[in-house]
Amino acid sequence: MEDLDDNENEESEQEPLVLRFQCLIPENEYGIEEGYYIGNALVQLLRDNKDKPDVIQFIADMLEE
Repeated sequence: MEDLDDNENEESEQEPLVLRFQCLIPENEYGIEEGYYIGNALVQLLRDNKDKPDVIQFIADMLEE
């Protein structure tokens, strides 16, 4: 039983996994500047276009590929 308690403590002390990636936005008809977007730049791009479903769909498609 002590082994289980030790194992639980080890799991709670582990650092969270942070995935970093970049998204290439190619030349497009949506007015988004072509280039690589990472982290906060990608979040800002989504926020700037939150009321434009077609642009959000385009960004989602770029993230999927």
